[in-house]
Amino acid sequence: MKHLIQDLWTLTQRPVGPLVDHLEPFANHLLEQGYCRRYIGAQIRVAAYFSRWLQSQSVSATDVTQALAERYLQGNVHRHSGAIKRGEIATLRRLIHSFTTQRHRSTDQSLGRANADPADGSFIWRLSSR
Repeated sequence: MKHLIQDLWTLTQRPVGPLVDHLEPFANHLLEQGYCRRYIGAQIRVAAYFSRWLQSQSVSATDVTQALAERYLQGNVHRHSGAIKRGEIATLRRLIHSFTTQRHRSTDQSLGRANADPADGSFIWRLSSR
């Protein structure tokens, strides 16, 4: 069995889907939050499965929402029967929050707004109304 190894996580298959480029930043975010490598790896696996599902549904990274995460978990009940116990719901919430924050920072920088607060509701509304 061949493993793909990153600094903080290991997967047995190459990740695919719209969130692949966000797995490493998510792992770094978890490390900054104090998660140990074991739990970071488990959360990255959940994120990689979700990314693969998003690809199968033709969903782009910019269209990822909590509602999609819930649909993913509901549609994979046979695989995720212990999703709450294993923390997969919380993992996907953290992933989406991290991804959204990262996306807003990138947009802020491209607009020359390095000091903008992504939690500012009016700024988020203006971004999403484009």
